[in-house]
Amino acid sequence: MELNILSESDTAMELVFVGENHTFANLIRSYLEQDPAVVFSAYRVSHPLLDYEKPVMFIKTDGTKSPRQALTDANEMLKATLHEMKDQL
Repeated sequence: MELNILSESDTAMELVFVGENHTFANLIRSYLEQDPAVVFSAYRVSHPLLDYEKPVMFIKTDGTKSPRQALTDANEMLKATLHEMKDQL
């Protein structure tokens, strides 16, 4: 997966998940929402036929954590969940 950061500040980030789609964007958004430092997370797909594999993610934090760190933490939580599921199979 390729990440293209469109904009980034201390408390906000806008990025594109190149090669991913609604499924991954929605999954990572759900993990971002579990983080108390994240005040807003959402994504959009500009056009369902042309940009389906380029969802744009928006992350805003309260300043106690950078958006980049929040995304990293959400990714680690997702990986832990997947490992847990794998171990149960």
